[in-house]
Parts: sequence; structure tokens; C-alpha cells
Amino acid sequence: MTRALRSIIVSFCMLSTIALAAHAGAQSAQAPPSIRVSAHATVQVSPDQADVDIGVITRAARSQPAAAANAEQSSRVFAAIRKRLGSDADIRNTGYSIRPVYSQPREPRDESSPTVTGYEVRNIVRVTLNDVMNIDEVIDAATAAGANRVEGVRFSLRDEAAAHADAMRRAAATARAQADTLASALGVRVVRVLSASEESPPIRPFAEVSAAQRGGQSGTPIEIGTIDISATVTLVVEVAEVPAA
Repeated sequence: MTRALRSIIVSFCMLSTIALAAHAGAQSAQAPPSIRVSAHATVQVSPDQADVDIGVITRAARSQPAAAANAEQSSRVFAAIRKRLGSDADIRNTGYSIRPVYSQPREPRDESSPTVTGYEVRNIVRVTLNDVMNIDEVIDAATAAGANRVEGVRFSLRDEAAAHADAMRRAAATARAQADTLASALGVRVVRVLSASEESPPIRPFAEVSAAQRGGQSGTPIEIGTIDISATVTLVVEVAEVPAA
């Protein structure tokens, strides 16, 4: 094969490659006509789990008596909670501290340093309840036994996946219905779904405290609300002209 012939063949191959690349680029540039829709759905679910932070705070002139008093008082509180929930109660410590208590100067212009007047001991535990209807009774039992701090109540779900899947299905069905409606209004039809994406905001458990008494009984009034599980689904669908009848 002569050098001239080899040169012609190489040139032809290069031109063929360029032509194929240009054709592929033209095809990718010609994306099918499409419309984009988004839909949001929210599912309200009753919580089946609750966390309540219960604590004991004691003070004394010296740290050791304050700690001893806290230990004795905390033992009574924890025993009362276990008695109410049973031996398998889910109780775990979330905080324990011993810190000095200072007295501030009475006069604003007094430049003397604050003095230690005593010590404060805090012992906080988190109680997890799988029966949320017991939450007021647990708080009442703990406070009757000596708990003097309830830092918060948080409701949650043991299985968030099922509720999230329900919200996602509803959002997807609404998005597809919107796509069909929009396509019909534009005089076209949906051919297929090109892409789908979903996003969900974080779940925010909450508790509502009401002045009303539950069940006509006295005690700590806790109103159990619902948890909102949301999902947003975005669809991109290909559309085409409606075939002639």
C-alpha cells in the first residue's frame, strides 16, 4: 500500500468519525418535547412512641451533700418510673452535672468577684415510651417521687418508612394526574416518564400541652397530636401530539 493510499484511508476514517460524532450530538440536542410538574403530599400519622426527659435537681452548701441528696432522690424517682412501666422500662441517663452556685454582687458598681454559696447537682434521664397514652401517668409518678424537672416531650414514629412511602405514593399519583391534565390542556398526550425525583423535609416531632384534662382524670394534661410526614415528587414526562382519529 502506497503512502498516498494510506493517507486517503486515514483521512476517510477521520471524516467518518467526525460525521458520526456530529450526528450523535445532533440527536442528543434534539431532546423530546416534555413538561415538568411537581406535587406535594402530607400524611398525618398518630405517634406511637414518646421520649420525655425527667430530672432531679438538688442544692446544698457543699458538693458532697448535694450529690448524696440527689442520688437518694433520683433513686426514688427511677424506682417509681420502673414500677409504672415495668422492669423492661427504657431509661437512660442523658446528663449529670455538679456545678457551683455563685452569688452576684448586689451593687452594680461593686467590683468584687462572685462568691460560691453552694453547689447544684442535676441528674437527667430520658424515658422512652412505646405506649404514648401512659405519658401523663409517668410524669405524675416521677414528680410525686421527687422529680423537679421535666425538660420536654417528643413524639415520634417507630417506623417512619411506611408513612413516608405513603406520602411519596400520593405525591407521585398527584404529579402524574397533573401531567395528564396539563398535557390535555395543551392539546398533547403523555408518552412516558423521562425522570422522577423526590424530596422530603425532616420530620419534626412535637408535643402539645393543653389545659384540658384527658379522660376526665386529674394529672399532667398532655394532648397528643399528629405527626406530619411530607413528600414532594417532581416528574418530567415526554409529550407528543394526539393521534388523529
